Amino acid sequence: MMTCEEVRLSLGAHVLGALEPDEAVLVEAHLAECEACAAEFDELAGVSDLLARVGRVSEHDVAQVASPPAAVLERLLSARAARRRRSRALLSLAASVVLLAGGGAVWAVMGSQTSTQTASSDAPAVLSAPSSAEAYAHNRAQDAESEAATAPRDAENAQKAFTEPPGAGSGGPPETAEKSARGPQTAAATPAPLQERAADAAGVPGELVRSGRSGDVRVTVRASPTPRGADIAVSLAGVAAGERGRLIVVGADGKSETAGSWVVKNADKGVYQGATSITPESITRFEIHGADGLLVSVPR
Repeated sequence: MMTCEEVRLSLGAHVLGALEPDEAVLVEAHLAECEACAAEFDELAGVSDLLARVGRVSEHDVAQVASPPAAVLERLLSARAARRRRSRALLSLAASVVLLAGGGAVWAVMGSQTSTQTASSDAPAVLSAPSSAEAYAHNRAQDAESEAATAPRDAENAQKAFTEPPGAGSGGPPETAEKSARGPQTAAATPAPLQERAADAAGVPGELVRSGRSGDVRVTVRASPTPRGADIAVSLAGVAAGERGRLIVVGADGKSETAGSWVVKNADKGVYQGATSITPESITRFEIHGADGLLVSVPR
């Protein structure tokens, strides 16, 4: 018994009557039992009628169909010849460009060598530097002359210092003379305000850094200015892992915004990012809230 796949492969030949008698019997037996294959056979049955209408095809007809018309053949040959002519023209042009480039490179090298030879022949002779021994002797002679010229003045200054009382040269008491010798004293530097120190520590102009603590909870908040307000970085420690937290930023006008929220992954320390439309100079305090309410408030 044949399967549906085998029968469907043989349906075309069976429609044209090209099957062997034994195989045709098996196909007919299957078609009598299988409706799907029988329906497909009925669809193919019209093909044999169409082929019968075509009639017989002669060998001359097949040869005409297989060979292209003369006009098409001439057009193909002309196009091929034109492509060959273009290829030869492009190859000739490329060869000319290569020759011109090689000639230019040779000319540049020869010109460079000629310029180098001319410069070396026109350069003046350079005098040799004096030896190290001559330079040492010359420097020692200059030092001796300088010491001989300043010796009388040094002796006079030493005699005045020995005979004059302390402070006479400065016109005041010894303390005044000592202070004048040390030069003017500058006033003690006063500590900068907290905001300026925070900006200097942050290293970014206008940046606000504040720290706070409440019990075991420790937090440091950094607000960096941006065109849209501020970017916030929160360094938090002392909160149990798995706890939820959020940062609220309060401005000078009483406006408050939630700048970010997080879930604590490390109780020792965690860094969380956020953003707010309130600028650093307008921030009055930071509030860290947990699931049960306020954990720590950090004023400006």
